[in-house]
Order: sequence, then structure tokens, then C-alpha cells
Amino acid sequence: LMALNLTGVLAGMVVLLGDDPGAYGSQNDQDTRPIASFAEVPLLEPATPADAKSMMVEAFELSERIGTLVIVRETRSFSRQEGEVEFATAPYDQARLDMRREACRWVPYPANAVQMHAELHEKLNAVQSWANDSRWNVTHGGGQQGIIGVGFAHTKLLDVVGEQQGRFRILKLGTIYPPPDRILSEFLKECDEVLVVEENEPFVETQSKVIAYDHGLQTKVCGKLTGHISREGELFRWQIQSGLERFAEGFTPAQSYSSEGEADERPFRKNNCAACPFLEIVETLVDVGRELGQNPILTGDPGCLVRASHLLDAKYAMGGASALAQGMVRAGVNERVVAFFGDSAFFHTAIPALINSVYQKTPVFMVVLDNAATVTSGFQPNPGS
Repeated sequence: LMALNLTGVLAGMVVLLGDDPGAYGSQNDQDTRPIASFAEVPLLEPATPADAKSMMVEAFELSERIGTLVIVRETRSFSRQEGEVEFATAPYDQARLDMRREACRWVPYPANAVQMHAELHEKLNAVQSWANDSRWNVTHGGGQQGIIGVGFAHTKLLDVVGEQQGRFRILKLGTIYPPPDRILSEFLKECDEVLVVEENEPFVETQSKVIAYDHGLQTKVCGKLTGHISREGELFRWQIQSGLERFAEGFTPAQSYSSEGEADERPFRKNNCAACPFLEIVETLVDVGRELGQNPILTGDPGCLVRASHLLDAKYAMGGASALAQGMVRAGVNERVVAFFGDSAFFHTAIPALINSVYQKTPVFMVVLDNAATVTSGFQPNPGS
């Protein structure tokens, strides 16, 4: 992301980013928004399916106009939503964008990196100006208590607030980074206190506190850091209800939500692991090790080894199993070390570690679990399929 942004884009370039609060299909409670600010890449987040369709179009237009990569973020629960979406009656005109060859356009190196960094900041300033006038940031309602609903969390918020929306001044926030500082400062100025409702780290909450400080505002900003909203896992409606009851004295939800109904909000989880023999393979290796008087240390890659997670000693990132195993051997562990990874992980990320193991003469037992598919990331083909 950083390299792409430093060197510009050929045409509109938009990344549709799927985050996973609740870790339904991930090994972490995934929130990638901090990476957007770290890599200095604009990020947008829709609240409804109709917003998502229109926002994608506008994200491409923004990318082409300003010359920067743009991220559109969705979450797992958002991806399960249904709603009416309008489509154009005719196909969009496809622009003819030929290769434009300019010296060092895509070649960052010490002599031009600082200048490219300055140009990137100019682009971000232009995006921020656009965000301050964007239709994706809308205020409704009134009162001295404010709520910022970020992306799809705004839709969940409205379900909880119901007809009491007029009691609160609510900001529907769709441009997340860079933050629309003018819109946020004006909103904070109108409120005595503000509750930020977002998935899942206190990203906008922290931004709002910084903006309040910069503008000399005394507005109290509440959210995850103050304990009003849960910081871990998917944000469910009963948790928003609980946070509002703490935030607004006498608040009564449109309908009562409880933790018992949480399962109804959870996304459908397809079982891709049915009839998979990988768990039995790992269990068999452990049993054979015991028969030999050994207790092998097991490392694994994410994905198809999820069913065997309870048997593994370490599992981090794709390609990590063989690298971790080598590190353990070189650190002098007493037991044999076994690295498990799938066929797609082998081609994508395990080969460099395998080459290093040969070069370092590190005795690691590596097992490729070949199911001839790339299951956990979409069944796309790999060089072995």
C-alpha cells in the first residue's frame, strides 16, 4: 500500500477490504483501519448496500481524480445485509487509459522518496477537503448529546434508537481516513458529550478526541476507551443498547435487545471443514510420536489447520509454520519440530522458508497437506491445482 501510494496509480484503484470483527473466519479480531493511517491511504466505510454501490463508484472517481489508492472497508456482518440498490440502465463508459511513461513515476528511491512523500501529503489534504463536503457524512437529529455512527455501525445504531433519533444529534460518518476535521469539529462543538459507535478499535474515537483538543473544545468523547462500548468482537445491537443506557439517562430502546439474541445477528458460517482429514493427520502424527517416546512440537499455517488449532504449539501467519519451526530448532528445543501447511500456502509463502532451511541445514520435518484447493480465501487456483 505504501509503495503504491508513493508512486501514484495508473487509473482508478480501489481496494475492497473485508474486516472481521468477531473473528468469524480469521485468527484475529481483524480491524485494518489503523493500517490506512499508517500507510497514508484514504479509507471509506458504507452503512448500507446502496451506500456501498455508490461509494465504490465514487471511490474510483476519487482515485482517478487525485491519483491515489482508495480503500472501501466492509465487515463480515455488513456483507450479509440485503437492501435495494439502483443500477444504471446502460454500462458505464470504459475510459481508455494508455500506459503513461514518465521517468521514476513508479520508481521510488532515495533521491525522490521525500518529494513523493510530500506529494502524497498534498493528495491526502485534497482527499480531506473532499471528505469535508462529502455526502457520506450527514448529521441528523438534535440535542446536546451526540452520537457518531461509523459505517455499518450507524445502521445498527438506528435500529436501537428507533423513533428517538430526534433526541440525539447523530453523525453518520462514511469517510474514515483522513478524518473530515471540519465536519467533526463542528459536530463536536454542538454537543456537550459524544458517543462513538464503531467496529472494532477506538479509531474514530481517538481521532475525535484529537480534533476536539486541536479546536479547544471541552466536549467529552465516550466510546470504547471509556467502557461504554465493547472493544473486542463484533459490535452487537444489545451492546449498543447497553452503551446508550449508560450514556443517556432514561434512554429506552426502540425494541429490547439482549445477549441471548446475539446468534440471530451473527453471520452465517459455512462449514468448509466438513470431511476434511487434516485433523486426523495431525492426531495420527501425535500418536505415532508418543509410541516413539517423542512429544513433537507442532507449528501450523492459518486456514485449513483451524480444526487442529488445539494441538498446535504455534500458528501465526501464512508461511509462518516452516519459518517458526526453523527458529525453534535453531533456538535449541529438545523435541522434534514439525511444520504443517497447505498446498496453496506452500506455493505462496512457504518456499522461501524451505530454501532457507536447506541453506541453514536446519532439520525440520515439513508436511504439505495437499487438498488441491485454496479453500479459506476463496477457492481460487494455485500453481499446484
